[in-house]
Amino acid sequence: MEPDDPKADALVDAVVGRIAHNLDRIAAEKGWSLRKVSRVTGVNSQSIHNIRNGKANPTVRTIVLLAEGLGVDVLDLLREASDAGEG
Repeated sequence: MEPDDPKADALVDAVVGRIAHNLDRIAAEKGWSLRKVSRVTGVNSQSIHNIRNGKANPTVRTIVLLAEGLGVDVLDLLREASDAGEG
């Protein structure tokens, strides 16, 4: 794929969507607000908000910080809903 390939853009959007979905799901399971996720992970709340709304493409570092702070494996943030045990 070329860097400006629409297929690459669609794939990136899908992965970021998975991260946002799983971030919301894991935070909800823990009963954590966006502010608490930010405080525990060290990721700025505006960055988390932008990830959750598909307005930001998180760096690998951000994904690692989120996973570490949430107490999950990085792959848990990347899994599709069906892979995470959801219907």
